[in-house]
Amino acid sequence: MKKLVNGIPFLVFLTVTMFFSAEVAAQVPGKSSLPVQDTTDVPAPNPKGSNPKPVEAERAVLAAFDKYEVVGMSAAHGNKDLDDFILHLIRNPVFASKVNDVVVECGNSLYQPTLDRYIAGDDVPLSEVRQVWRNTTQPMCGVSAFYEELFPLVRRMNQTLPPEKKLRVLAGDPPIDWSKVKSPRDFGHGQYLMGGTLTLPL
Repeated sequence: MKKLVNGIPFLVFLTVTMFFSAEVAAQVPGKSSLPVQDTTDVPAPNPKGSNPKPVEAERAVLAAFDKYEVVGMSAAHGNKDLDDFILHLIRNPVFASKVNDVVVECGNSLYQPTLDRYIAGDDVPLSEVRQVWRNTTQPMCGVSAFYEELFPLVRRMNQTLPPEKKLRVLAGDPPIDWSKVKSPRDFGHGQYLMGGTLTLPL
C-alpha cells in the first residue's frame, strides 16, 4: 500500500449504511427469511486461548494510532453515547499528540477553505461554517447536533495547542455546489466523484 502523505495519522468518521437482507426479504411477499444457522458445532469461547480480549475503548482507539496511519470510526447516527464518546476522545490530551487530521464524511469539501479558517481560529461566524455539514450528500448531516459541537471543540483546542500540534478537520464529502444542481443529471457528473474509496468490513 502506498504510504500516505508524510505518514500523517488520520481519524476518519464515516457514515455507514447497512441493508439487512433478512429485513428486506420479510417485506417481500413469497420470500422467506434467511435460514437459521446451526450453532451446535461452534466452540465455546476459550478465555485462555487466542480469543480477543476487551480493552477500554478510548485507550484502544488511541493505541491504534501507534500501529496504523488511518483509524476509522462509524458515525453515531443519533446514538448520543457514541457522540459523547467521540467528543471525549478528542478532548483527551493524548489525542493531539497522536492525530494530525480528523476527516469527516459530513463535510462538503467545497467549503474546505472556510473550514480551515474557522478551525485555525480566524474570525469566521459559525453560521457560515454550518454550510460545511449542512450542504452535503448525506441527509442526516444537516440535522445532526454532533457537528455543531465537534467543529467548535476542535477550534477551541487549537487555541491551546502549539503550532505543530494543531488539528485540521478535513471535509470528506464531494465538493458539490448545490446552487448549480438543478436535476439528478447535474449531480451525476464526474466532477463530483471522489478519487478513492475506503471500504470497511461490516
